[in-house]
Amino acid sequence: MPLYKYKVTTPEGEVREGSMEAAGLDIAVRSLQKRNLIVVSIKPAEGDKSIFDKSPLSFERVKRRDIVIFSRQIATLFEAKVPILTSFKLLAVETENKALGKVLGLIIEDIEGGARISQALSSHPKVFSHFYVSMVLAGEESGKLEEVFKYLADFLERSYELASKAKHALIYPAFVISAFFGVMILMLVSVIPKLADVIKESGQAVPFYTKIVMVLSDLVRNYGMFVAILLAVAVFAFWRYSRTKAGKEAVARILISIPFLGELYRKIYLS
Repeated sequence: MPLYKYKVTTPEGEVREGSMEAAGLDIAVRSLQKRNLIVVSIKPAEGDKSIFDKSPLSFERVKRRDIVIFSRQIATLFEAKVPILTSFKLLAVETENKALGKVLGLIIEDIEGGARISQALSSHPKVFSHFYVSMVLAGEESGKLEEVFKYLADFLERSYELASKAKHALIYPAFVISAFFGVMILMLVSVIPKLADVIKESGQAVPFYTKIVMVLSDLVRNYGMFVAILLAVAVFAFWRYSRTKAGKEAVARILISIPFLGELYRKIYLS
């Protein structure tokens, strides 16, 4: 387990320093609290690395699970009366996600420059949503930041778990649909052309729907690569559009209108 160095004060005002092993930073803080000690500072024993030594070229993303852990830990530190800047610096060093560590480093710079926590968080909308920032602002104004971060951790965790269940529920239908289209393309490319030759050689009249299938087969064989490129461009364009504010709203409306997916989508965002 990681080793942490700490400085604490006793109820009598005596300052003590020491080290302890714990599974995580929040667990170490709780352990000290149970001994009626006030945490002045705490850091990993090997924590000589700078919070700003996070590679800006990292392609790691900040996931919802990372924000859940951050919210839970910052609430624990605030409950232990650890100063705001110290709390953020500890978590910037503690986090295993390099992208989140870099963001926390920038937030620390903003707070040191006089910004409120909500203002510093709002500079990173891809990591902290408008809802998240608004809740933190409400916590600042009411003096209940600890409770707000606990609520955010619980809310995001429920949302994360429900989203995970929804994704797992969609794996099988997605596999079936993909397999169906794969088999259909294989039929159009290899099976239908042979059947078409047999029908033409027989001299019999070709039914209307059979003609449609034969035309589709010719299109796939002769222009398949061109169609694939067009589809790839269309998918990429849709993905870029879905990242915009208007695109997210449009996608949300579409998802809600789908019978099965719509119910899952509503549960995720109303949880």
